Amino acid sequence: MRNQRIISAGLLAFAGFMQRAELLNIKVCDIQFYETFMAIFLETSKIDIYRDGAWITVARTNTYLCQVNNLEKFIKWASLMTMTMCFVL
Repeated sequence: MRNQRIISAGLLAFAGFMQRAELLNIKVCDIQFYETFMAIFLETSKIDIYRDGAWITVARTNTYLCQVNNLEKFIKWASLMTMTMCFVL
């Protein structure tokens, strides 16, 4: 499961153009999964001038290295769906 966490973090950071601080502040309740993509709400970001927050969408590629599938798999394996205020990574 530890390897799945590292894989998910790397894929998500790359696909979402996220900085380390943004990646580490994602909570389960900030993620919404859809059929073709996932949406992640970032409360704060370095580039968010007005501090309104921002939605990042990441496409589902349905390949072995699909960032959405890998994050879903990690959340399922770590049993994080029941803890909505828990940080993901």
